[in-house]
Amino acid sequence: MNLPIDLDREHIVLAADPQDTIYLGGPGKGVFKSSDRGHTWQPLVQGLPERTNGDPPGINDLLALGPDLIYAAPQGGAIEFDYQARLETDSEYLLHQFRGQSWTALKMQRESKKRNFFGLFHALDFLPGPGVVARGVIKTAFGRPGEDVWQAFSWPAARNIRPRLDAEGNMWVEAIEDGRELHLMWPVNGKGWVSQEASPEVLYADFVSLGEGQWAALSTAGKIARFEFTSEGLMLNNEYDPPQPLHHMAANNSGRLVGLSATQVFYSSNGGRTWRPITPK
Repeated sequence: MNLPIDLDREHIVLAADPQDTIYLGGPGKGVFKSSDRGHTWQPLVQGLPERTNGDPPGINDLLALGPDLIYAAPQGGAIEFDYQARLETDSEYLLHQFRGQSWTALKMQRESKKRNFFGLFHALDFLPGPGVVARGVIKTAFGRPGEDVWQAFSWPAARNIRPRLDAEGNMWVEAIEDGRELHLMWPVNGKGWVSQEASPEVLYADFVSLGEGQWAALSTAGKIARFEFTSEGLMLNNEYDPPQPLHHMAANNSGRLVGLSATQVFYSSNGGRTWRPITPK
């Protein structure tokens, strides 16, 4: 297996779609795709912004919802990219969508026209309700899968900048502003962050769509939660206890889960009901 990126030297990001196609991104390399479990790789760079030397950009994060629907948050900076030209066309330079042929920059409807409103988007999540969430240091953006125009909103400098959901589907982040700790909630069907006195004791992250409205997620207590998302909203169906509290979880739409605790790696083939250790020796 020949990887297109040096794993020992470079920070990489990895994603896989429901058809088990693998996507790989790294500094100055753009995005690569493998449909044969990593034996061969093809570059996916058409439409990505170029650096000043003509090379593809580095990639902060990738999110693959299908072979014809991939999101990328390229690396960059004001020295390398012409922000002003993009702002004049109301288009965000650093968040791109792949729809089967090439990458295109997503358009943003934003609350601020300031030139420095945007910066780098550094992480992507797919959540029931909000849809795809792109996160940065001074802003966050939301879009439904396949939409070309997103909503972008500023937020304070966040300490826990990874949004998490409560059992009702409200989104939460923790932030620091003027030395004060803030607990910010984005209500279901809301249009902005609302400051709260405290965050709920239990929140959920690492959401994975299992298809037909079913989702798996990891709770702050280290348990696996199974949700159903319908037109009525988010509903918590079950919670399962792994052998040890998990810090991170990944899954595919067939309900196969891999969980990481403080000391071991576990595998579940039935959506988190039972587990077996698969820690490398």
